[in-house]
Amino acid sequence: MGQFASSCRALDVSVTFFDTADMYGRGQSEEQLSQVLGERRKDVIIASLPEGARLASNSQKRFADRFLTPKNWDRLERLEAYGKERGRSLLDIAFGWLASKPFIPSVIAGASTPEQVDLNCKAVTCGLTADEVAHGESLFAGA
Repeated sequence: MGQFASSCRALDVSVTFFDTADMYGRGQSEEQLSQVLGERRKDVIIASLPEGARLASNSQKRFADRFLTPKNWDRLERLEAYGKERGRSLLDIAFGWLASKPFIPSVIAGASTPEQVDLNCKAVTCGLTADEVAHGESLFAGA
């Protein structure tokens, strides 16, 4: 079960939402996940998107043109430096910000290893201060 270690770890830390799509696992992700879940299938939600539903080649380019700009890379570097000054990773800052917003009901993150599952769970529960949230928002104001 080594190849499913991240899914098993996610179950162990009470992750209850799994996103699958035709593009994952050579089109076999939903079937493979069902094998991993076994009897715990009843305890989780599985979302499955049809082929081409997101990030098709044209939408990827539009996304890149809109968001992967030199100005945004600079903002990201400043946010990362700000986080390091406070002993936080960029992941902590990003997930902590998302989790601080009551209008965001869930943070959906990918993980390829059990270690990434643990880092994601730690980051989403890191509890940013109000100053940290405000600083991040000030960097990206008008973005």
